[in-house]
Amino acid sequence: LRQAQNESDSKGIVEEIKFYVSKLVKPELKINIIYDVCIELYNKNFKTLARELYGEYSEEVDIPRIQAKGAYLKAMLNRGPGRLSELTQALELAKRVKNKMLLWKIYSAMGDYYFSRKSYFYAVNYYFDACEVVRDLVFSLPAKHRVRFINHHSASETLYKLLLVKQHYNNIYDEGAERIRN
Repeated sequence: LRQAQNESDSKGIVEEIKFYVSKLVKPELKINIIYDVCIELYNKNFKTLARELYGEYSEEVDIPRIQAKGAYLKAMLNRGPGRLSELTQALELAKRVKNKMLLWKIYSAMGDYYFSRKSYFYAVNYYFDACEVVRDLVFSLPAKHRVRFINHHSASETLYKLLLVKQHYNNIYDEGAERIRN
């Protein structure tokens, strides 16, 4: 799925995954795999396909680790109001199960949420939290695998978002200073 070049390729792969998942007996395992596929589709910006797959398979599961993934997906696929409260709920679940990969994604998504609303102070705080989690993840790996992990998971994207906030903040500050001078 990670190597799919477009949404059409992804659809074919998703159909194959659905076929294999249908053969599984445990519903929790099915949902866990489908949620992982949905997250990957979302990360590849195939949001419509992720939304369809999530809608087809989303159901209540008693396993907190899977609940955290489901809450994250629900928040990310939400196009309406309530996204922040859903992200907050997903964050609490991810903290409880100590899923650092999910924590990183949620912190980053919360930073994105605040950044899109020009609340740069909150955006920076969540991006810093995301960077801290990424640092912990990277340093938990042997040195020879760190760069591959960063590249494979686009971990440097969170740092770029911090720089983007700084750039926006500097532009706002420069505009304000220019107004004061004039």
